[in-house]
Amino acid sequence: GMSQLRDSLARDNTSFDTDLQLLKVTLAKDDPELQAAIDKLAPQSKAGILTPNGLSKELRGLTGDIVQASLSGQDVSIEEKAKARFGQIVQVEKSGQQISGTQTQIMIAEAQKKLDAGDVAGAVALLQQVQGPAAEKTKPLINQAQATLMASQVQHMLGQNLISKLKGLTGHSAP
Repeated sequence: GMSQLRDSLARDNTSFDTDLQLLKVTLAKDDPELQAAIDKLAPQSKAGILTPNGLSKELRGLTGDIVQASLSGQDVSIEEKAKARFGQIVQVEKSGQQISGTQTQIMIAEAQKKLDAGDVAGAVALLQQVQGPAAEKTKPLINQAQATLMASQVQHMLGQNLISKLKGLTGHSAP
């Protein structure tokens, strides 16, 4: 069951509902905390979740919409719009950090780098800082990323539970 769950979580949008339910009634049956974590993840298990790579691709596809949304509204200056346009054409970096474009473009670029490196939690923290109309465009991706993080946490908890049970079977004390 653990192996099947791991395989399902390694593919974008692959259902892992059956694997999760099997692990809940076997490996997690004596662990209320793990059962609660599984129950929290269960709604995403039918449709599957995105891998960090899948999240990275999704953000690449949303970047234009997010930036466009950040430029909507009456209080956006011509200077901000010019910065955004320039940031779309030329990306200037200093010490590996983007310094050209709007604040939203810079945050999205940093979040993209974090996702490319597999740092989903870091990317979520950055995306949650996006303000205004652009924040609405980032919400679906943040929700998907949080489901990915939750799945990773459940997978880790299942692994710890299994190690604990195996140590109990072999007579070694659990840590």
